[in-house]
Amino acid sequence: MKENANLVTCTYPVIGMGCSMCVKRVDKALREVEGVENVDVSLEKLNAKITYNPEQCSAELLQQAVQDAGYDMWLE
Repeated sequence: MKENANLVTCTYPVIGMGCSMCVKRVDKALREVEGVENVDVSLEKLNAKITYNPEQCSAELLQQAVQDAGYDMWLE
């Protein structure tokens, strides 16, 4: 986990992605969470690197957004 000013960057494993459309769905779900500044979802690595403001959202909210999109994200 890296911190820069008020932002935190974390990489979490995403379960259930199998194609580029899956990546787009996860990316969109995460970007819609208030406080998210940047998202990089990787099908090759099966993870999501997310930069967000922890004062506006939490890892649990990010996880819920991914679950609502039909996938799962492990919080480490």
